[in-house]
Amino acid sequence: MKMKQYLSLCGLLLALAAQLSTLPLNAQNNWLILQKGNRTNILKPEHMVSIGLIYDIAGDSLDCARQKVEGKVVEVANDSAEIEVVMEEINYTKANEVRENIVSQYPSGKVKMKLPLNEVDYIQYQSETARSLQTFGAFVTMAGVALLVVSPVMGLESNGGEFGFKNDRFAGWAKAGLMGIGIGTPMILLGRKRTLHLTPSKKKKKVWAFKLR
Repeated sequence: MKMKQYLSLCGLLLALAAQLSTLPLNAQNNWLILQKGNRTNILKPEHMVSIGLIYDIAGDSLDCARQKVEGKVVEVANDSAEIEVVMEEINYTKANEVRENIVSQYPSGKVKMKLPLNEVDYIQYQSETARSLQTFGAFVTMAGVALLVVSPVMGLESNGGEFGFKNDRFAGWAKAGLMGIGIGTPMILLGRKRTLHLTPSKKKKKVWAFKLR
């Protein structure tokens, strides 16, 4: 292969690599991308998200409304995100300070909503892996608690109609229960939902912002 052809091929490969490197941030129209300083957080369709929004409503009857939507991201535009909704909660604050709360459940995949990104107050998210980890951690923790509860009973023994108590047997069951709790609890914490705040407050001055395309 001649040097000129070799250089042309190298240039083509470098250009292709550059295009591929930018693909996740620019070509995915169903990813929510957020930034805070040098940190970037990408929410993909596999993430179950809870999005909280605040609307200011001018009028005599209503002051503002808070909306919480749970579901999965379907598509992201410049100023909105379409969500496949499984739950919606709306809280109205009326002028006379009376609050009205409405909760609606939807079959998965049946209802889609387009949410304005400039009204988003916070986003909670949890990946499929995190949900599985949290579920398994809860199972292990509950099993550990059950072992700990029954350990005194398992320490009892009957010998010729007389009951005694074996400390080593009790200690074995109790130890297994404590190990289950010790293993399961961190898994629950690691799999919990993460919250990204987008509205500044006294406690949180540095907040996340959407990377718009």
